[in-house]
Amino acid sequence: MESSAGMISSTKGSRIGSLESLFLAEYLCEKEALVQEDDEGVELGVVHPRPKSIFFGNPITVTLTDECPGACNNDPVHFDISGIAFKKLAKSGEASQLYNAGRISIFYQRIACNYNTNIIFKVDKGSNPNFFAVTSEAVNGDGDLSLVEIQASNSRWVPMQRMNGATWSVGIQPDKQKPLFSLRLTSETKQSVTASNVIPDGWQPGSIYKSNVNFPNNL
Repeated sequence: MESSAGMISSTKGSRIGSLESLFLAEYLCEKEALVQEDDEGVELGVVHPRPKSIFFGNPITVTLTDECPGACNNDPVHFDISGIAFKKLAKSGEASQLYNAGRISIFYQRIACNYNTNIIFKVDKGSNPNFFAVTSEAVNGDGDLSLVEIQASNSRWVPMQRMNGATWSVGIQPDKQKPLFSLRLTSETKQSVTASNVIPDGWQPGSIYKSNVNFPNNL
């Protein structure tokens, strides 16, 4: 798969590429590597002109959690990743030196998400009997949902609205739309999976419910 050029940096509070948590609300999976420019062209591996000795030389995989509107830092493509992930690009003992380098050039390549588990649904803490919002986590494949639908018991499928990232919401008529709730997810590549009756009667805001479905782990 062909790689693309971009920039990478790390700022305090960034969640992108956090290695502390497996289940982040993702858009895409991206594999990133540093860039070296020399007389023979551009290749993956290390960065120039900073000292090559501080770079690990292998790509890291990060999960994108949100998107900056427009161009960030005047770069057409710019990833702001967590300090933990940024330092993983350095050799042992050189993490601080790399972290202080600021913005560096990279090549990045989109790869399929593969969480080795089924999709997990986390009910948003702001949900109530008249409003339901849910985040889909550990989504395999392209990781980017184009549509989420909800179906109450003995009811039709109703499209939800994207709130932010992988969190989708819908208004509920509690006298007509009663749990159990099923959720149908459609990816950007138009593949769909259905988690039947995944949200139980008596669901609670902040609760996590595991499904028995996921997308194939390919693009």
